[in-house]
Amino acid sequence: MPRGMSLKQRNFIAAYMTGIPATQAAIKAGYSAHSAKHIANQLVHENKLVRAEIQRIQQHVATTTEYTTERMMADLDVSIAFAEQTKNANAMVKAVELKGKLTGILRDKIDVTVTEKVDISTALTEARARLVRSDDGLPPPIDGDFNLLPRRFANDSKL
Repeated sequence: MPRGMSLKQRNFIAAYMTGIPATQAAIKAGYSAHSAKHIANQLVHENKLVRAEIQRIQQHVATTTEYTTERMMADLDVSIAFAEQTKNANAMVKAVELKGKLTGILRDKIDVTVTEKVDISTALTEARARLVRSDDGLPPPIDGDFNLLPRRFANDSKL
């Protein structure tokens, strides 16, 4: 660590780089709990020496860690095998999901392309008309095939 920093600042950096929030790192470094939030903000954002040292450490970690796609795939394969051995369905599903996202097979967002022109105002008017209640206060009948209801609901008088 560079010269010119106090012991508390060095301890703050050491604690902060473990991944705990800045306020907690300040308390762990010896700053008072009452002023820890303010001190942490100053150290991380305003103190040039502390900020530079944090950036230097982060850069060092980034260049030496090298967690590649291949390594992640191998780790996921190990996780899948472990989930199978322990019969942990949730872990299996999550590992397969992550592997799918990593390969690009699964996506968190959906791309939608509309090829036809849609008149939203007409669609809204039609939807509102379907919701208008009749004179007896009941909603209009719903069109559809209700023979597909599970047996436990088929004889329910409330339906």
